[in-house]
Amino acid sequence: MVEKGLIEQDLLRVYEEVKTKAEVLLEILKKEKDKRTEFTYETLPQANKSPAEDSLNNALLFISHIKAFLREK
Repeated sequence: MVEKGLIEQDLLRVYEEVKTKAEVLLEILKKEKDKRTEFTYETLPQANKSPAEDSLNNALLFISHIKAFLREK
C-alpha cells in the first residue's frame, strides 16, 4: 500500500513541473504578442521578415509543447 504522503509529494512534484512549463510557454506567448503589436504598428512591412520568422519558430515550439501535453492526458 502506498503512503498518502508519498502520493502528495509526487502530485506536488508533477504540479511544479507543469507549472514551470506553463510559465515558460506563457512568457513566450506574451513576448510574441508584444512583438506583434510593435511590428504591426511601428515598423515598415519590409522590416518584418526576420521577426516574423522568429515568431513562426516560437509558435511552432509553443504548439509542439501543447501537443505533447495533450498526448500525456
